[in-house]
Amino acid sequence: MNAPWTTANAVGVPKTGFPAETMAHVAAENIAAQIRGEEPTKQENFADIPAVCIMDAGNNGVVILADRMLPPRKHGVMIPGPQSHAAKIAFEKYFLWKMRHGYVKLP
Repeated sequence: MNAPWTTANAVGVPKTGFPAETMAHVAAENIAAQIRGEEPTKQENFADIPAVCIMDAGNNGVVILADRMLPPRKHGVMIPGPQSHAAKIAFEKYFLWKMRHGYVKLP
């Protein structure tokens, strides 16, 4: 999907990005370690990253929370409903606002 506009810093339209953000932090820490002349030691198994997702489904949505991305899971919940759709819209507006204004370090 193409972004609806361009910004000074290239950003995409937000998607379910918690695992991508987690992996980016791992990569950044390892790059910083290499710059300092240290061995990169940080690693994260994709399957072990917690699942934190809000899926859009038209005028509905589903919040998915689980202790890990891939089975076997000990805990997991799916919360369908219009509140999930509203949460997705609110997150998208917040994400785009912070990117437009350069507040990239905000959560």
